Amino acid sequence: MFCHLRMFGAAGMGQKPADYAGVYGCSACHDALDRRDTSGLWGYEDVLRALMETHRRLAAKGLLHMGKIE
Repeated sequence: MFCHLRMFGAAGMGQKPADYAGVYGCSACHDALDRRDTSGLWGYEDVLRALMETHRRLAAKGLLHMGKIE
């Protein structure tokens, strides 16, 4: 399941952020990230780790390309 990260002002109510601001996750992770379930404990380091792992997997599949930063 792909979970869009709705934090840091990335999108407004009823909007989805761009796909580069999303992570692979299970349905429980999706509920937690969308704040439908607040019983679980997670921190921003967990979200960052998920984002980095998702980007690594997408790049390995050739679906994410990063240009040279100057």
